[in-house]
Amino acid sequence: MKKKILFTIISTMLIFSATGCKRRIYLKNQDPTIEDYTKIGKFVKNTDLSFNDTTYRTMMDEALSDIKGATSYEDIYNATIKVFNKASELVKKYYVAEALYYADPDNEEYEKTKDFFQDIYLDYETFRANLIYEMSSDRDILEQFFAGYSEEDIDFEVELAKKKKDDKYKQIKEELDDIETEYNKLDSSSSNSQTNSQILDLLYRFVNKNKELAEFLEFESYPYYKDISYNRIYTQADTENFIKYTKEYILPLINEDGNTFDMRKYTSTLSYPEYSFIVEFEQSSALDSDYKTLNLAKDYAKNMGGDYYKTFNTFLNKGHYIF
Repeated sequence: MKKKILFTIISTMLIFSATGCKRRIYLKNQDPTIEDYTKIGKFVKNTDLSFNDTTYRTMMDEALSDIKGATSYEDIYNATIKVFNKASELVKKYYVAEALYYADPDNEEYEKTKDFFQDIYLDYETFRANLIYEMSSDRDILEQFFAGYSEEDIDFEVELAKKKKDDKYKQIKEELDDIETEYNKLDSSSSNSQTNSQILDLLYRFVNKNKELAEFLEFESYPYYKDISYNRIYTQADTENFIKYTKEYILPLINEDGNTFDMRKYTSTLSYPEYSFIVEFEQSSALDSDYKTLNLAKDYAKNMGGDYYKTFNTFLNKGHYIF
């Protein structure tokens, strides 16, 4: 927890995005309460995860059959609206299933539920890709479907759909999930050469599989593919600067065991606010409480001041903060 909080604090200075966070705590302007910390947990626990996959898959198949020979956008809309309406429920439950699984990866039921929704969601992606491909022969219908898109962006979506309708896309996505599942099953409390070797092997496979996905979709790189997928507002240069910063300032702090940090290696080069924060963070009993740790981070941000403090508060007040 200690190194995750510190890394989050440092990273917000460079990349102002919370896309992809698995767990978030929503906070108000005042000091957090128990209700703030449990609100999302209650929502997750109380979400009904029942979903009739057979009915939904039949719905998608029928919609694709009905649009063949469609002569207007209205025909497309009427044939597919039920699928897209149901998709909002699917996505919500998929995210909840993921949240439960990531909170407790050893729970077999959570894993099965996450896999269940992931499989349906991949089928939905295939459905959408097939729909776009079918519409691509009628530019007028396509432009109504992608209202507000530029000509270039519409062409991009069509080319991407051609790839995503291929079975290989789903295969690569499933292989990536298998690697992630292997990682989550490792004993996180264990710190030995065998475990570290397994982690490095999984990382190597994960990186190469993501590169394979990007190449299959004909993107120049995997990071660029994810930037497009998440509609990120920061640039490739921002990403490269973040990686450079991490290599220069974060990696040197990792001890030889590869599993712990020594935050005092560079304290002599830091300004007072940074130095005082690191020393207090290492020594303070604040680590015994998430509340106190959060207050310590807030004090650090206040000392830094300027745009950093404004950005920190924006993240905090909107709930984009990870413990």
